[in-house]
Amino acid sequence: MNIQKFIFSPFQENTFVIWDEVTKDTCIIDPGCYNSNEEETLKKFIESNELNVKYLINTHCHIDHIFGNSFVKTEFNPIFLAPEYDVPLLKMAIEQGKQFGIKVNPSSKPDDFIEETNTINIGNIELQFIFTPGHTPGEYCIYNKTANCCFTGDVLFR
Repeated sequence: MNIQKFIFSPFQENTFVIWDEVTKDTCIIDPGCYNSNEEETLKKFIESNELNVKYLINTHCHIDHIFGNSFVKTEFNPIFLAPEYDVPLLKMAIEQGKQFGIKVNPSSKPDDFIEETNTINIGNIELQFIFTPGHTPGEYCIYNKTANCCFTGDVLFR
């Protein structure tokens, strides 16, 4: 499993791109690209590595993790997965941004919802979902057993 981390937005949010080296199938986790420069950085990385974006996943739906949802969905047309319990956060993103004095573009709507019983494959990489509510009502961690790698969004634990 290949992993590239980007730090985007005034919140310094971690956006992850993971891909299978053989198939070039790719998943973008928590696209926090806030402006056109950050969007271009992500796009250039995807294009220069000839990646095929299959999934867009939000671990949770606070604004710093969804800034780039519409861009990624429009640019690459992946399947968009998000926690169902966090849909109200997606719908309130513009208002949430106003609380911080920043402009937020509306997010695309999820194509489907994350559930613990689901697994997805990015080429030969299997991703599992672990329900970890608390930071938001619907937060999930994304786990790959083979690499012993877990993408935790904003979940902090010992």
